[in-house]
Amino acid sequence: MAAPRSSSALTAHLRRVSGFQVVSLVVAAIVVGTLAVTIVRLAVWTWQKYGLGIGHFYATQVFGNPVMVKTIIDTLVIVGVSCALATVIAGILAWLNERTDASIGIVGRVLPLVPFLMPAISFPLGWVFLTAPSSGLINVLLRQLLGSVGVKLITGPINIYSWYGMIFLYTVFLSGFAYLVLSSSMRTLDRGLEEAARMAGAGPVKILFRITLPALRPAMVTAYFLCAIVGLIMVAVPVTVSTHANIPVLSVTLVNLVTTTTPPAYADAFLVGLLLLVPIIGLWLLQRNSAANGRIAVIGGKASGEARLALGRGGKFLGRLIFVVYVAVTVAFPLLGLLYVSGVSFWSLVLPLTWNPIPNVKLVFSNPVASQAILWSLLLGVGGGLIMIAVAHVLSYSQRLFPRAGRVVDALVKSPVVIAQILIAVAILVTFGGAPFHLEGTTWIILIGYLLVFLPFSSVLTTGAHQEIGSDVIEAATMAGSSDARTFRSIVTPLTRPALVAGFLLMFVLVAGENNISLILASTTRPVVGYVMVDLFNFGSFPQVASMALVVTLVNLVFVSLFMLIFGSRLPFAQRWPIRLLRRRDRVGEAPGRVAPKQEAATVTR
Repeated sequence: MAAPRSSSALTAHLRRVSGFQVVSLVVAAIVVGTLAVTIVRLAVWTWQKYGLGIGHFYATQVFGNPVMVKTIIDTLVIVGVSCALATVIAGILAWLNERTDASIGIVGRVLPLVPFLMPAISFPLGWVFLTAPSSGLINVLLRQLLGSVGVKLITGPINIYSWYGMIFLYTVFLSGFAYLVLSSSMRTLDRGLEEAARMAGAGPVKILFRITLPALRPAMVTAYFLCAIVGLIMVAVPVTVSTHANIPVLSVTLVNLVTTTTPPAYADAFLVGLLLLVPIIGLWLLQRNSAANGRIAVIGGKASGEARLALGRGGKFLGRLIFVVYVAVTVAFPLLGLLYVSGVSFWSLVLPLTWNPIPNVKLVFSNPVASQAILWSLLLGVGGGLIMIAVAHVLSYSQRLFPRAGRVVDALVKSPVVIAQILIAVAILVTFGGAPFHLEGTTWIILIGYLLVFLPFSSVLTTGAHQEIGSDVIEAATMAGSSDARTFRSIVTPLTRPALVAGFLLMFVLVAGENNISLILASTTRPVVGYVMVDLFNFGSFPQVASMALVVTLVNLVFVSLFMLIFGSRLPFAQRWPIRLLRRRDRVGEAPGRVAPKQEAATVTR
């Protein structure tokens, strides 16, 4: 009789499994399986070379090597300090724009993202063009100004090739990533605590640091986690600055082990890259614990109000001034450097007699490889961003359906961050480039590479957004008879929509300006922006690199602005614009005797 009971119990259990759960398991299996293939490929390379001598490698070549120890320490210091500064700066900017009357609306949401709307290598290049000790435009002008009053300098006075230059570039670059996380969380946080603190006499600064930021602890930890992932594996900033500054960084060391050694030291790079696992796992555990202890603010069933915190005339002016300074430092000056170099024939320490960027810009559009690279990067950014954010969204919700298995899948999805991106690219090329797939030189192999490399970032964003949804909301839907698919579609997705939009935009700009794995997977038949720009940079074509960076930045900025305008609100675009038109008609008085605006808006919404 035991067998029939066991069979009936299994049948009953299978009947309780919903279709959405099956889909979640299939998606997780595909993602984990693909990751396993690439990681196992790298592990096999390592085992074939060292076998049981891996411990001896770490003892002698890593921790016994003073240069490698200095590289690890310098990397941790730069990334740790920069991520903390970037998170605080992003929190202040998000608070000013989302919670106070100093907000500048959609402009404030777009401006902090501009630094990484540029192709990855172009942002540090913009600052190098301005502050390089000898040829930087600002240094050249300052030396002329100081020389007029009798102060003679050969180089400087500003030196971007230094510790403060490295931390500055890291902080500015990473602040946009932190802002994506914090701005969406600021927008959905209940304003009740802030209103209570304001009624109790607390000032704006005290409300920010004692109420708002502590209430967003999961989002703060998520922002720091995301910045750490990007900072640890970033190549664009250190490759342009760290060599001249004599500050070794681990990501550049990993790339050099693969690209500058003969034969490529894949096994050494893989073992050194595994060291990144320690800080990543520590921050991941901190992210989970910050949401598990319950001492946080979450999205509940009650909507937040629309009232903004009044800063007063002086506070409002100071808030707007902070935006202006941030925009000048992160956008205006790098673009100025790119514009300056794009209009000269050669970049040197002598100011040019003429400046005209049009010829170099024309070269970008007349070059078939460069124009195809921009088009393919745009298409891959849109398609890859949609796929990655959809997969991460499903996997994050599956952690509620399968708590234990979901955590394992979440950890495996984030595992590629511990491996240098260029190593993953090589493994993908070996795995999918030949038989039986034959994807070498195609768009598909580039897309697979982007999905594996950038899926951890989208997973961080969606996981943080799902953690902010109170369990009472999901339990109420379940008790009301809602299926998993309906709860996911009608409740979870609308509540996480700001984070999903932010995640898609992040994926788009990451893919559109990527320059690590594209060096391995792209080709002249399927070029992308990063591949072409690095090629021009290696040949010393700085004016052409600057011109292409400006064109790509403009394309990305237009796309992101239009996307946020259409999808950046909780209210669907098709309902939002009729409401605006009705309100505008109400203001100009074109329809006398009409219904009240609130009633019109409610009618259109229904």
